Amino acid sequence: MDRNDSDALNRLTEKEAQTALSQMENTEDELHKLRKKFLADIKNVLPSVKILKLKRAEEAFNRKLIERLRERRGKK
Repeated sequence: MDRNDSDALNRLTEKEAQTALSQMENTEDELHKLRKKFLADIKNVLPSVKILKLKRAEEAFNRKLIERLRERRGKK
């Protein structure tokens, strides 16, 4: 979080913070529902072993992507 983000958070009222947290919770709930639906739908197309392999590949890809971003930031 940079200084501008921190300053913006310091200016929030309690009511605004509660609203923001509520929106975050709603978004997380919706994302969870969508992930469950996706998993249920994909089970009709792929065997469970392949679904697990896909999940593992996605996680490895994301880790590698983050590593590369960190390397780029370090070089600048």
